[in-house]
Amino acid sequence: MLSPSLIGGKADIRNALLVEVTHLLSARRYRSGRPAR
Repeated sequence: MLSPSLIGGKADIRNALLVEVTHLLSARRYRSGRPAR
């Protein structure tokens, strides 16, 4: 079995990745939604 610290670390990494991906997607959508003149 995995140790609790390992599981917690993996959860933190997955959380950070999810935040990064959602942030990038929202930024891209915002940019495409409002084109710069």
